[in-house]
Amino acid sequence: MRCLPRAKCRGKLHSQNTSLSLPSLLFSPTLETTIMTKGFAAFSPQVEEVFDQIKETDTADYVFYEASAHDKKISVAESGKYKDYADFTAQFKNDTPRYAIVKVKYPAPTGGEERHKIVLITWVPEGAGTHDKSYYTANKDHLYYSLEGISLHVQAHNLEEVAHATILKQFKVL
Repeated sequence: MRCLPRAKCRGKLHSQNTSLSLPSLLFSPTLETTIMTKGFAAFSPQVEEVFDQIKETDTADYVFYEASAHDKKISVAESGKYKDYADFTAQFKNDTPRYAIVKVKYPAPTGGEERHKIVLITWVPEGAGTHDKSYYTANKDHLYYSLEGISLHVQAHNLEEVAHATILKQFKVL
């Protein structure tokens, strides 16, 4: 059997063992474990608890998560309510990457009550170390797809990219 087109074997013939099909290789216990755990961080139990507080109650408006490449774990660094959005953005540091989930509030287009959407911000500033940048970037989709109810994901490198007006422009419908 010939290799898949994307494989780098230069078209050489492989063993004629046809019992090893692509699905059996992809879902074998050893290969599945390798694919699923390589590079992905585990979540501490508080990650989902605080996210649910933001999503379902008014006790918190934001949470900052920190990822540890050494422990391969994402945990809660800080959470709370903000008085205005500028208070929230002031907490981003120029040398420390973080994930942030924030309830972005905006006025209803019909003039009714205030609305909100939940936004995931992957903060990877230019001043952060190369290893930290790559680790946070590699785990952002893992976090995004694990937490249900996020309306928008923003990868930001400077404060202009997390400004309230910039995020509101990215919402499809206000």
